[in-house]
Amino acid sequence: KIEIIDPSYDEYRDIFKKVASAKGINYSDDALAYLLQEWYIKPARKLRASHPRDLCDQILDIAHYLAVEPVMSKEMIDKAAQSYFVEL
Repeated sequence: KIEIIDPSYDEYRDIFKKVASAKGINYSDDALAYLLQEWYIKPARKLRASHPRDLCDQILDIAHYLAVEPVMSKEMIDKAAQSYFVEL
């Protein structure tokens, strides 16, 4: 077994920037701060290094469905996070 340590906030931001850029999504520090506050800090959710990739994929899918540009906005973050962080 290999232990994978959760990223720090700075590492998470760096990962998110790289993934968003690679996928053609304009990165926003304000949107990331909103994501961290509303979807990680408030619900006490742990950061995972795979989340930026998965959330960016959600943003792309939602933007494609709505026929809009894939952007990091509060609305798009909420839509992506609501579909990604489903609680059963």
